[in-house]
Amino acid sequence: DQQVTPEALTELVAQLQVPAGMGDNHHDRDALDGLRMQIDSVDEQLLQLLSQRMELARTIGSLKHKNKWSLLSVARWRDIIRTRSAWGASLGLGNDFLTRILNSVHEESIRVQSDESPQE
Repeated sequence: DQQVTPEALTELVAQLQVPAGMGDNHHDRDALDGLRMQIDSVDEQLLQLLSQRMELARTIGSLKHKNKWSLLSVARWRDIIRTRSAWGASLGLGNDFLTRILNSVHEESIRVQSDESPQE
């Protein structure tokens, strides 16, 4: 039988020890909580901006389909990579990180634009 009895659980909990330095610094815990709240806010803003970007991609997709333009513009993509990499570097963001993000956003933009094509 591998279940823990209530008595055994009480004994186990009583034996637990908080590592030194943990739990005794409420100021740092409050600071951590505050920083996490700021991250939550920034994440929400990022998602709102990504949603706006995808809405723009949808509109671009409609224009491209209406005018029978290619969904992919290699020159535009190269320009985006070049400029955004420079912007990111000036903000201290790593190139590999930026490339992964840009590629993901670009792939989703193409997918969204493809969804705007008339169904045959």
